[in-house]
Amino acid sequence: MKNKIAAFVDENGNALPINSTGYIHVYEIRDANWFCIDQFPFCVAGETSIAEIRKRIHEVADRLEGCAALIVNQSKGIFNSIFEEELRLRIFLATGNPIAVLFQVRDIIRTQIIQAIERIENRKTGNEYIVPVVIGEQPEGCFQIDLLKIQEKNEKIDPKEIILAFLQNERFLELEIVSLEQPQWVHLELPDSRFETNTEYRKDGICHTFVRPKHRASE
Repeated sequence: MKNKIAAFVDENGNALPINSTGYIHVYEIRDANWFCIDQFPFCVAGETSIAEIRKRIHEVADRLEGCAALIVNQSKGIFNSIFEEELRLRIFLATGNPIAVLFQVRDIIRTQIIQAIERIENRKTGNEYIVPVVIGEQPEGCFQIDLLKIQEKNEKIDPKEIILAFLQNERFLELEIVSLEQPQWVHLELPDSRFETNTEYRKDGICHTFVRPKHRASE
């Protein structure tokens, strides 16, 4: 588990709304105590362009490496999408000095991780764990995951969780996602430089979304 938590604060160390001007403090736990190991200015106040907001956030991404969460006073949709879906930083809301809630945030994250692992293990033991099937014979080739078949067998299975785990941990040339309509989260989860996507609707009305690693697509 990541052992750092970031907070967006004012000059007095109190949590700020994310669309403000302030400082990001990065805390790390050492010997059961939290220490501020980095701090730097951050500002997206007045920005209305999604592209500019994304650019500002990604400019500080390297300094947030190893952080599991970002504590703010208030947030909104586009910021949640970029921090949580692109940088993998959970957003937590707090008032006053965020140091007071660092242990609480850490414990919540730990619980969520344990629950996610338990869900995956339960699917495996119940023969419900579905992974993309290989298309062709290449060891790092093309795969397909049919969401229609998955949901037909068990509508409680979260195909998004399975697909993202595959994208993060497997090497492949192309993943084909078959569904009734384009998964809306695909563009939120895969906006960085690692993947490219395109969608086709076949004559039968079925949607086929293709995901490819960019570095391989250009070879």
